[in-house]
Amino acid sequence: MDGLIVVLLCIVVALAAAGITFVLMRGHLTKRLEILRGGLEKMAQGDLAYYMPAQIDPYLNDLSIRFNHMVDQLNARLTLQKNEATNQAVLDSMPDLLFRFNADGIFLDYRNPRESNLLVQPELFLGHSVFDVLPPELAEITLRTLKTALATKQTQGFEYQLMVDGAMRNYETRHMVIGDSEVLALVRDVTERKQQEEVLHAALEQEKQLSELKSQFMTLMNHEFRTPLSVIMTSSDLLDRYRDRITEAQRAKHFSLIHEQVNHLAGVLDDILMVSRAETVGLVLETSRIDLESLCKRVIEDSQSSLRDHKLVFSAPNGCKMALFDSKLIRQAITNLISNAVKFSPPDSTIQFDLICREHDAVIRIQDHGIGISAEDQAHLFNVFYRAQNASDKPGVGLGLAIVKHAAHLHGGTIKVESTVGMGTTFTLTLPLVDNEVARPMAVVG
Repeated sequence: MDGLIVVLLCIVVALAAAGITFVLMRGHLTKRLEILRGGLEKMAQGDLAYYMPAQIDPYLNDLSIRFNHMVDQLNARLTLQKNEATNQAVLDSMPDLLFRFNADGIFLDYRNPRESNLLVQPELFLGHSVFDVLPPELAEITLRTLKTALATKQTQGFEYQLMVDGAMRNYETRHMVIGDSEVLALVRDVTERKQQEEVLHAALEQEKQLSELKSQFMTLMNHEFRTPLSVIMTSSDLLDRYRDRITEAQRAKHFSLIHEQVNHLAGVLDDILMVSRAETVGLVLETSRIDLESLCKRVIEDSQSSLRDHKLVFSAPNGCKMALFDSKLIRQAITNLISNAVKFSPPDSTIQFDLICREHDAVIRIQDHGIGISAEDQAHLFNVFYRAQNASDKPGVGLGLAIVKHAAHLHGGTIKVESTVGMGTTFTLTLPLVDNEVARPMAVVG
């Protein structure tokens, strides 16, 4: 009996101990579950930066470590997904053709955001070498740039042209390394950009030319006006200060100088106004029936003062029929050609002036034996204010030949130059002989 009581007491004690242990374990488990639930509620609220604090209890601390590791993995996964979504959005917004190559230049894959720009069907290039798909020169530079990118691990690029649908297009390709032996090629059509660059370059070049023209004009005007004005001022001052002491011959000489310089200034201003009208609103021909040979002889008579140190030989072997010309404009053109020949020829040299009239046109040819004009200068010789490089020490503003050009074009004719440096220059002005305005060729001004 006593033994049974002892056994029963042991069982009761064991059950009590088990109950106490269960209660304690349930308390620990409940606490663990509460901590875990708190962390999960934080995550459910979007707080992915929440980490469970360290615990003294080793079991609870292990739970915190595992929970925090799960948070790290979740954040890493979300970051990767976000980056992939961003990269995909960037790729979707790019207008470029994308091709993936291996180190041997084999097409592995492609992406084309605009199907109409894919010039070759995929089955014709996927798995093939660049030399099987691209023109030889383009294939060679593609493979060379690809290998350079792989060797240097740096993006490489080049530009090229390709005939597409009968039109030449400009393309830009950039090779970017995406693996140990793979390259991503971005191909972009830059034709419009190139065209815009050309327009901008042309505008900047024109602005530069205008700036240079303005500077050159101011320099020439300063020289062309200052010298005559100085002569006029000096002569007028002498006439005023010494009017009672100078002889009649001296007085006449100073008046002649004043008259000559005033005419020079008036001529320069007339040239500027004429060229300005021709370059802006255009010139209107005031034609009349004239004898071209007689006009040439009158120009020679008026140019005698400038021909004092030169010999001019005029030839008109077969005469000219009456034809419609703007006599003032043709007269000025011929005068300018003779003036140039005198200006750039040595004293005592001969200037040959030929008038050759044919059935439908007349040829005015003026030849000198002066300093000549280089081939480079001849290309710009008829531009406004342009002066040859070897003419900087000669007077002039660079308008004479521009006026000759306008005179020729307005009459439906042409002006040509042949020259050799140090040997001389020949200008040939060809004018159609017409006797009614209907038959006149359409004029081209500018």
